[in-house]
Amino acid sequence: MRVVGRASFVALCPNGCQVNPGAPDTCAFQAPPQPTTACFTDSTPSCGVAFGLDANGLFACQNGQTQLLQNCVRGCRSNPAGVPDQCN
Repeated sequence: MRVVGRASFVALCPNGCQVNPGAPDTCAFQAPPQPTTACFTDSTPSCGVAFGLDANGLFACQNGQTQLLQNCVRGCRSNPAGVPDQCN
């Protein structure tokens, strides 16, 4: 491994690191075990914070369970009501 410049410790990643070309590297995301959280109405995609889950995950309520739709490597963008959230 070759490091150019200074390396600094940012975070301990329990699931390892994820290399993101063109963007800062992040901790690897591990999807929560399914089913995760009970929900009562099917929903449009929402950032995890709406479900009390990982803020970088895009989730939806499907068949009474919160399902991970996508891991948002560059973060999840919460949109106004009526507009589905999406990955950055």
